[in-house]
Amino acid sequence: MVTAMGKRWRQAATILGCALAIGGCAIGRKQAYHDGNPRIPRGSSSVALVVQDQRPYVLSGAKGTNFVGLQRGGFGNPFDVTTVSGQPLAADFVTSIARGLKRAGYRVHPVPISDRAAPAEVQDAMTRTGAERGLHVVIQEWKADTQMNTSLHYGVILLVLDPRGQELGRAAIGGVDAIAGSFMDPAGAAEESVPRAYNHKLQELLNNPSVVRALAPAPAPPPAEAPAPPAEPPSVAPVPSS
Repeated sequence: MVTAMGKRWRQAATILGCALAIGGCAIGRKQAYHDGNPRIPRGSSSVALVVQDQRPYVLSGAKGTNFVGLQRGGFGNPFDVTTVSGQPLAADFVTSIARGLKRAGYRVHPVPISDRAAPAEVQDAMTRTGAERGLHVVIQEWKADTQMNTSLHYGVILLVLDPRGQELGRAAIGGVDAIAGSFMDPAGAAEESVPRAYNHKLQELLNNPSVVRALAPAPAPPPAEAPAPPAEPPSVAPVPSS
């Protein structure tokens, strides 16, 4: 006969086993950001593309540039999640945004630059490409935190600039979104749901009306009218001699 104490020990062992199993599944997880393919309206401009990762914990060195969030074990202990590509998150943003722009008909010039570069340096680098538009994306926050469900913490600004560095349009997103997960396989569920959420966020930025208008090339000036030919002097009939 199983005593009440024995039942409690069995339940505790089961809970501990589940926690340890979940903890083991939480280590070394990766999420795919390089496959993003946002859908945006058609266009034809040439675009210089810069993405800077300015997350405070990345700039400080506390987290690597390929850090994209946390996968928690059964006791809530966090383990870092990184990009599948192994590349910095900013590089995966460039790959995804460039793919969407090219599919829509834009000519894209990715511009590699330091995450710590000042705005003047960014503008100078974009100007040297000769592109009609500059697209400057700043990642201020990006982290998916998963235990069973996932919370996506994000903050991204997108600026559209003309060749002289004047701002033509902007969009910004930020907040914390709850994403449904899984009790049995929370890490696996996050590896499917987080990249989908990422792609939706890129589409939200790039389809902002201010951005769509700003990416369009300036209308060509109307052709100058040809000058009218000079008027011929009026003919004068000869005066008959008397």
